Amino acid sequence: MFLFGAVTDMMGKALMALGMVNLVAGVHAAGLVIVLRAIVLSKARLRITPHFWSVLWLFIWVPLTLIVIHLFEIGLWALFFRWQHCFPDAGSSFYFSGASYTTLGYGDVVLPDEWRLFGPLTALTGLLSSGLSVGFFVAVVGTVYQSAIIRDHSARASLGNTRDRSSTTDEQLPHINAATTPVPLSAQPMLKSSRGVE
Repeated sequence: MFLFGAVTDMMGKALMALGMVNLVAGVHAAGLVIVLRAIVLSKARLRITPHFWSVLWLFIWVPLTLIVIHLFEIGLWALFFRWQHCFPDAGSSFYFSGASYTTLGYGDVVLPDEWRLFGPLTALTGLLSSGLSVGFFVAVVGTVYQSAIIRDHSARASLGNTRDRSSTTDEQLPHINAATTPVPLSAQPMLKSSRGVE
């Protein structure tokens, strides 16, 4: 009977762990999709007004939004631990969740023995989510940099073509020499008559 109760308790905790992992992963994926859609709109505006402040604002709000997403996921873990009465108050629950999620792990606040395996699980989800956010932000920076390089090359090429057209002078244009230019046969009678009049 004791063994059955232990197995049931272990399976229940495993299901809760699986549910929390899926919940955190789903929240993080949804957050990245929202940020990506906003970046696509920002890139459309950047093509119209590609100035310094637009790029600076993009590099400010994207990391801040990612941090808010991570704080929300830490809050989910904190709510779960508080729901299971792992800590006496919400502050301790959020503190432990943040320290574990960021793999900081001070060790001054720990889970009860029956929940201690959730500590490494919290750290694992935080590590994977943070890695996704870092890769996402690096991709954003690379995309903006590549767009700036392409825009700069296009501007240089357009400026070069304008200079080539403006450098063409009258000396480079073909001149017509009346003495050497042949007169069409149809125009010869008119030419003779005009000379006779003279």
